[in-house]
Amino acid sequence: MEKLTISQLKAMKPFEVLDSNFARERFIALYNNIHGSENGEMFFEQEKYNLQRILQSNNDLLACNGFSIYGVLLDIANMGLTLENNSRPLIYVLPNNVNIGTKDKPAWEKRATLEISPYGELDIRIQSGQLLYADRPVIVYDGDEFQPKITEAGQKVVVYSASIPRKSKNIIGAFVKLVRPDNSFDFFWMLPEDIDRLRGYSEKKNRGKANQ
Repeated sequence: MEKLTISQLKAMKPFEVLDSNFARERFIALYNNIHGSENGEMFFEQEKYNLQRILQSNNDLLACNGFSIYGVLLDIANMGLTLENNSRPLIYVLPNNVNIGTKDKPAWEKRATLEISPYGELDIRIQSGQLLYADRPVIVYDGDEFQPKITEAGQKVVVYSASIPRKSKNIIGAFVKLVRPDNSFDFFWMLPEDIDRLRGYSEKKNRGKANQ
């Protein structure tokens, strides 16, 4: 197997990393080992194409150092999640400015990082056998009754009633019911601050325009 040092990877352009045999072989081996699969090669080619598409549409990502792109590839292989462009993205690739100097003499470096969405979290939990399935998410609007809470026994529950007709189009939250393999249940909910956080990820990925 070809070997590259961290310094060599840092000096490479993002597309050079994607085209390197070193990154390809490490990705395939990691994916097959973690997921007990023989489809690592096919998955690599798919995600290489997806990452190329994302890089081409974002100049900030194109400026990220090669080692961070390599790290993103390994994270994808580890999670087994796709960068496919759909209405429910599982993961985002985001550029970040990192100060590798000091406070008095900053030296900024662009690095790519992988962020997982709630859909991605759900997919991982189903893959690992922690969950059996999830109901369709429920969107909560201003004026609805919405009380997420945890009982004394530690059980998450949601008290919800939709206001019909709707009093507002303003979204104030969302929740989903999760069913475990033993048919017990759990709830996952999102509040306005969680929605704002995801909007920020989406805006960075889509050059200022959040996914609806």
